[in-house]
Order: sequence, then C-alpha cells, then structure tokens
Amino acid sequence: ADIGGIPELVINDVTGQLFQPANTADLRLKIQLMMSDKDKLIQMGKDAREHALNLVNYDAFAPEFISRIRILRISSIKQPDAIPKLYHWKTR
Repeated sequence: ADIGGIPELVINDVTGQLFQPANTADLRLKIQLMMSDKDKLIQMGKDAREHALNLVNYDAFAPEFISRIRILRISSIKQPDAIPKLYHWKTR
C-alpha cells in the first residue's frame, strides 16, 4: 500500500506496485498488471532484491547503529532517568 514507510522500500513499477490504502479495486488492478507480464515480474523481482541489498547494507548501517547506541549509553550515564530501563547499561 502507498502508506507509511512502504513507498521508501518499494519503487512503484520498478521493484513492485504501490496501491491506494483500503482500495481493493486498485490492489486488484496492480496484481493483474504484475501477473500479465511475466518478464516484467521477473525483472521487478531482481530489481527489488538489488534495491533491498542496497537499503540494508551492513557497511552503511553498522556505523550509524553503533553511533546511536553510543548516544544512548552516554545519555543513560548523564541522565539515567531519561532513558527507558530497557536501554540502561550498567556503569562503573
């Protein structure tokens, strides 16, 4: 559906088909479009895989993730009550 974060993951008519939320007629049309062209469907699958691999690239993701963890840890040391208990690390 063309809602929330899905359009960031699906490139319409390239890696998949977006349809209007709660619009079953639009969903039906998009399914029919995809099923009517086998070669295009196969290419969309290949393009979707490539797109997903580029979006979830460890080399790009890991440094950002580690940076955010460090920020949470520093925040928990400076203001222990500001961070939910789930994110607390024991400090020395």
